[in-house]
Amino acid sequence: MLKKRKIGLIGGGQIGGNLALLSVQKNLGDVTLYDIPQAEGVIKGKALDINQLAAVDGYDCRVTAATDPAALAGSDVIIITAGVPRKPGMSREDLLEVNLKIIKDVAANIKAHAPDSFVINVANPLDAMVYALYKITGFKKQMVCGMAGVLDTARFKCFVAEALGCSIRDIEALVLGGHGDDMVPLLRHSTVGGVPLTKLLPKEKLDAIVKRTRSGGAELVELYKTGSAYFAPAATSIAMAESYLFDRKRVLRHAARGRVRHQGLLHRSARANRCRRRREGARGRPRPGREGRAREVVPVGEEDGRQRQAVTEGQFWQSIAERPADRSLRFVLADWLQDQSDPRGEALALALKARRTTAESKRLRRLQRAHLAGWLGPLAEHAVLEGCEVHEGLLREVTLKPDLPAATYRALADEPRLKLVQRLRLSPGRFEAEAEGLLGAPTLAGLTLLGADAATFRRLRQHPVLFAPEEYELHVRHVGGALDDELLAVGRASTLSLVSDEFMSPQTVAEVARVAGRSGGERRQFALKVAYGTIEGAAQWLLSGTEQPHGEWSVRFNETVITLRSSLVEVDLRGAGGRFELGSRVATAASVLALLEPLQLTLIEVVPSDAEPLGRVQLEVLRAAQRRLPTVLELRVAGVS
Repeated sequence: MLKKRKIGLIGGGQIGGNLALLSVQKNLGDVTLYDIPQAEGVIKGKALDINQLAAVDGYDCRVTAATDPAALAGSDVIIITAGVPRKPGMSREDLLEVNLKIIKDVAANIKAHAPDSFVINVANPLDAMVYALYKITGFKKQMVCGMAGVLDTARFKCFVAEALGCSIRDIEALVLGGHGDDMVPLLRHSTVGGVPLTKLLPKEKLDAIVKRTRSGGAELVELYKTGSAYFAPAATSIAMAESYLFDRKRVLRHAARGRVRHQGLLHRSARANRCRRRREGARGRPRPGREGRAREVVPVGEEDGRQRQAVTEGQFWQSIAERPADRSLRFVLADWLQDQSDPRGEALALALKARRTTAESKRLRRLQRAHLAGWLGPLAEHAVLEGCEVHEGLLREVTLKPDLPAATYRALADEPRLKLVQRLRLSPGRFEAEAEGLLGAPTLAGLTLLGADAATFRRLRQHPVLFAPEEYELHVRHVGGALDDELLAVGRASTLSLVSDEFMSPQTVAEVARVAGRSGGERRQFALKVAYGTIEGAAQWLLSGTEQPHGEWSVRFNETVITLRSSLVEVDLRGAGGRFELGSRVATAASVLALLEPLQLTLIEVVPSDAEPLGRVQLEVLRAAQRRLPTVLELRVAGVS
């Protein structure tokens, strides 16, 4: 015989009574309605009343009243409503001290009598009570949550339906954040019949709905005078319990400790919702934080009486520069930019997508090229735009103009965008001694590549710098005997890249390769970056590398990087610059590979972009190049079986 499910309800007030009724009506299981001894008469009366209703409607579940916490033993789900309700003029946080004492006792009883139960908290302040339950019970974070986002979303949908006069069933809405004044309805992700809400209602009306949603609980407290909401909180709690008990696989937004999955529910913590997820329809303010941590931008409700401070783009970059690996900050920035009607918001949102369609990738490249000056900010007037690159919303590559004044170098030393740069190039020209203030600043500590001409490299060796780049990039200005002297000026980095803005013929490439190989020393890699050249020249560089005693040789042409390693060649199609489409990069790779027959390659490894997977046509082009190399045994494409 199957064991009947059991629901434990702690608190027999208005919400508790409605929870018991809904549990019976939905046949979730037998119900134990627990409260303190002083409320014994009330909970027994509610249990008897509901049992009599069950007899009329034919429900098989029973409600039992109890004042002994041992009666909760064996509960599959426990819903906590115990605590003091709000009164007019009170905020949820005003209940913290008194309700925390109650929750401590409740948590101890649950831990002792129902250690395997799934706990849903309704008591306010909800987010704080969820955390207290998690810490006191010691339960896994999957087993403790709070009713929050489901109720907030329901209120938001109700107000939208009233404003539009439409069926509430056709509304899809998303409300994140804590259960309080900092909840954030995401307007662009809310739709009516598939149409974005922002296209159906004016901004003034949407702002009013957002404000009313945030103060939805307070509005009911003012109307009830002696209590707070109970019908809707009970219904949303039952929806969560039902999803858990019957493994509905629903995604329900509510408060939890961390981000975890448990059977039918996906938990996302209120803190994660505030600080890590995309948000919309609210301004933010710098959060006064702990020392050593980046300031986080959190939304502030208009009704909380505090001064709202507008966020500047500089504050975003300051936080992102301190935590460049935190993608959530860029999600927030993307929404913020779109709120300002800045097209960079769309570009950033596209760049952050795990996978993009071909059309999306093309649009991203167009947006990044068209609005590159915006990403550079104060750097724009001092940079060569053609030598700059943005990747996933971060400025990764900057080329500074020649002959900048000394004051400019000092100003750039504190620019947060420059802290995100991985590849810095100094255009050939006069080198200011004051550039030591920039090159010796912690701002550039993360550099992986430094590019300059030979004269600049000679002067740089006289200045202390904090960075030790893996790659030096030398601007080749002369070929022949002068190139030997230029190579001697470059410091010791594991990779030496040679780049020229002049046309590189195959004959020139062969001469450069000869000189570079002769100066090899301890270098492990040699790279040629051809801005203007030929397919034959790119192939010649790799063929010449096999004749040199030092290092690994690679060529970059049309944003396609081909690296030679013994009898293996690697083709990198990720296209860092974003100026050439995937089809062009694949065609370049295939053309160069077809000229490498003398190398007797046995393996070709292809690394495509995660956002631009290779299609059938591109794969066939590469296989055609493979067939022209009789010694190649395998064409291996990452991510393709």
